[in-house]
Amino acid sequence: MPHPAVTRPGGGGNRLLAALLPPDFALLAPELEPVALDQDAVLARAGDEVEHVFFPHSGAVSLMIDMANGQTVATAAIGCEGAVGILSALGPSPSAITAIVHAAGTASRIPASRFRAAFNRSPALRHALQAHLSAMLTQFQLGAACNALHPVQVRMARWLLNLSDHIDHDVLPLTQEALSQILGVRRTTVTLLMRNLRASGAIRSDRRGQIEIDRSRLTAVACECHETMRLEVDGSASTNTARSRFLGVGEDERVSLGALVARSGKDYSVTAHPTNVGNRLLAALPPADLGLLTPHLQKISFEPDAMLVRSGDELDQVYFPHSGAIAFMVDMPNGQTVATTLMGREGALASLSVLGPSRSSVTAIARVAGTASRISAAKFRLAYARSAAIRHVVQVHARTLLLQLQHVVACNALHQVEGRMARWLLQLHDRVPDDVLPLTQEALAQLLGVRRTTVTLTMSKLRAAGAIRSDRRGFVEVDRARLEGVACECYTLMQRRIDRMSCQELSTPRLALAPFQESSAVTSGEAGEHHPEIKAASSGRK
Repeated sequence: MPHPAVTRPGGGGNRLLAALLPPDFALLAPELEPVALDQDAVLARAGDEVEHVFFPHSGAVSLMIDMANGQTVATAAIGCEGAVGILSALGPSPSAITAIVHAAGTASRIPASRFRAAFNRSPALRHALQAHLSAMLTQFQLGAACNALHPVQVRMARWLLNLSDHIDHDVLPLTQEALSQILGVRRTTVTLLMRNLRASGAIRSDRRGQIEIDRSRLTAVACECHETMRLEVDGSASTNTARSRFLGVGEDERVSLGALVARSGKDYSVTAHPTNVGNRLLAALPPADLGLLTPHLQKISFEPDAMLVRSGDELDQVYFPHSGAIAFMVDMPNGQTVATTLMGREGALASLSVLGPSRSSVTAIARVAGTASRISAAKFRLAYARSAAIRHVVQVHARTLLLQLQHVVACNALHQVEGRMARWLLQLHDRVPDDVLPLTQEALAQLLGVRRTTVTLTMSKLRAAGAIRSDRRGFVEVDRARLEGVACECYTLMQRRIDRMSCQELSTPRLALAPFQESSAVTSGEAGEHHPEIKAASSGRK
């Protein structure tokens, strides 16, 4: 049967597919099949192998995370602007999330293995993945900040508006049970919140599994995060339809990405790097693959409060920390800053720039002084294209980063500030050599998204519990065993899942120095040129 049009009357359809040029879309078309997204259908389950990539044309899919007590919390939503399972393009892997349809619709589906093959041949598909990941990082970070800062009623209003955006309708096919799962609260809490929204006129009715909203009044109830998130995600989608510098390079340069460095006119200093590297991602590489990077790595040190990356700036360097701790910060419309995750020697800052030149969706600030190896993003892209092992460690890191962000989103929705502060202190303790953390109360206030007075009160409670021995002159001395007793279960659950993912998958041998096979049929050009009614016969699938 013929595949449905990628774009449909009224401007609908999946935006990632619609942004592809015909030669790039042709790599996918024979394998795409139309599917219905039924209400409450599970498209991916955490821990299961990703078998298909879904490109929704309509409807809405919620990304859910399962907590230790069996509770589920929604961390983000995907509609026609994105895809489910697309991270599998970086390599075969179990899903880190559960994806559930919360508003029925339609999608195009392709086997993950077939999508990987097309991804390896097409810079345009790599750019599409980059735009999607940027949008997801933005959604996770703003969701984490919103959950830390705002009460549940305004967060419910944000979710309802978000769902309305995805289905483009004021009648939402949503039960109170689904809302309780999305928000991570009890049904009785949802009932009370719905009653309050009805009284304000923000909800007209909620019967028989449908909620009718008054959008203008609901917007007045919601926090500013909804509009910020919508603009940021739409901006990421628009970037995907703009001309990409990665796609705009000539045919010879596309094979040799190192030419981008010469063309940039920048002088990147090069120093020798020790073989016994402290960064876990670098340490996981076979010698031949690490050898692609070592001539270009530069050892640097960073001090507390050093800004390594600013949101919106061009990502021209990739950092592999050997020590210290780096916090990802999100700036809220009211000027407040909130930390969303931490990174140390287990990660790499700006590693997703391997998919093509891009701007940062985060601000990264050093919270604990340390050292790192730095390489130009252009040189790293060249090595990434030549090495299957480097592509594998980037994929594992991307999945662990997204998993950590999802846990923070859920934790901020479910737990009180005392348990969350203990979690942050434990995460910092994991990245320093002793029990004394170089951390001011001002920095803790930014990490938690709370006032200094709240930090002072919470610290006094932790001292009373013996979890903190002292906090003077910018240092916090912790008793780890007692701090673990105070922390919410998120810390243990998050670390167990991330350690399992990292330890098992980074130790898996990978074929060294296996390059991408670029498609000679894929040409550069305007990534955003609009497809007319593109149709492809699915009968050609093998």
